Amino acid sequence: MRVASGIVLSLFGLWTGSIFANPPHLDLCDVSWLLPAPQALADLDDAISIVDVKSASGASVWSDEQFADLLAVVNNKAAAVGDTHVGFPQDFRSKAVWHIAAFRFDPSAPGCAQAVRDAFGSAPQIRLILQPVTSDDRSIEVHDFTVHLVFSFVTGLDAKHRFVADLAATRRMIQELDALKALSLNAGVDSSGKPLGVHPGLAAKVQGLRANVIEFLGGNLDSRRLSAMALMGIQTPEPWILLR
Repeated sequence: MRVASGIVLSLFGLWTGSIFANPPHLDLCDVSWLLPAPQALADLDDAISIVDVKSASGASVWSDEQFADLLAVVNNKAAAVGDTHVGFPQDFRSKAVWHIAAFRFDPSAPGCAQAVRDAFGSAPQIRLILQPVTSDDRSIEVHDFTVHLVFSFVTGLDAKHRFVADLAATRRMIQELDALKALSLNAGVDSSGKPLGVHPGLAAKVQGLRANVIEFLGGNLDSRRLSAMALMGIQTPEPWILLR
């Protein structure tokens, strides 16, 4: 996984070099954050429900209308692959049960390579990966379903219909990710050189890190930036349903 980290950093440095004189030294775990999975009721205090993340305006970053769109697709044949249908039990139909399992910052989708950017432009993104977590008075269950929410940071299309990156927003996100890294490092937890897994700072419960992660997401995400949703249900043959 450290080899993959080096590849990610090479591409990341290629792109960020154009907007930073000295690009931040972000490693794999600094741009791909895996949150600890809750194991017991007490762990829900540290879990982050999607309803806990509010945009700068105070609105939900995943609007009720967008959540309703997801449910509408789940309810019809678009959520079927052959004879298999990815359905939601009633508990999944509450937005509050969907918790952030991971998030990833991509400095340039669909790719950082110059040839890709020449063809498609650059669309910086944050991808949230959500899983439903249900509970009763005694225990919790993390279910094998995921919803991916893709938020894009672009100012529009150029004359060749390529994505134009929102450089101001991208610069801000990189600086804030660098600050999150520094918060962990100052607490004695280094996120560099680690294989992809639960973020070391979150695993160590670095004071203030969870709150700063929520602030980072809420300060940058907005339902108006949501550009795609994807749903995966772990049922044979494990179909993906993509919503655009």
